[in-house]
Amino acid sequence: MIDLSEQTVSPRLHTHVHLTMGAANLALQTLQSSEAQALKGLSLAREYMNYPSTTLRNFGSVDPE
Repeated sequence: MIDLSEQTVSPRLHTHVHLTMGAANLALQTLQSSEAQALKGLSLAREYMNYPSTTLRNFGSVDPE
């Protein structure tokens, strides 16, 4: 246990994540259905739940819908 009672502690925030797109396969991702992109985003969001963070902000999407 670490005593932080005399310290200021801030939560870990991921404020710029891309849950539905990635640079490696951007062209392919633009052709995927909205449903497929949503399922991929859900999968990535679940992965982030394993990290010691408190907040995610999805920043950007290639889905025009």
